[in-house]
Amino acid sequence: MQDLKESPYYSYIHLDLEQAIFHVVILFLAYIITLPIGLERSRFKKGPGLRTLSIVSMACCAYVLVAFSVFDEAHAQAKLLYGVITGVGFIGGGALFKSDDGVYGTASAASLWVACAIGISVGLAMLEIAIVLSLTTTGTLIFCSRPRNDSDPQVSID
Repeated sequence: MQDLKESPYYSYIHLDLEQAIFHVVILFLAYIITLPIGLERSRFKKGPGLRTLSIVSMACCAYVLVAFSVFDEAHAQAKLLYGVITGVGFIGGGALFKSDDGVYGTASAASLWVACAIGISVGLAMLEIAIVLSLTTTGTLIFCSRPRNDSDPQVSID
């Protein structure tokens, strides 16, 4: 009988607890850093909110962690990042709506791309980039929102 450590399946069933904890912490950081953007989008029920943005950020982070664990060549790692960024751009395209009044959802699409960039930054251990992206995006979404037509006179239909 073959020794378990010599089996080609050993790596599938062997769990390196230290590495697992590291990966969980990194994925959780991607989630936490994206929270302010998701909370702002959820607060006004504008497009993708907390759930979507957090999932996108963690998924992008996971792809980076997997790619840099599996691929040794920079070319292969870059191709995976290219695919992730393209895929999130495709999702963001679904957040855009065109009407006679103009195009809507651009901030939602941009928020998805930022969530992707945050996840990638965290996965690449560039936390300062992720934090700056989160803070500036949240600030932009809060303080640079479109003006409402609240000053328009109310018309009564009595």
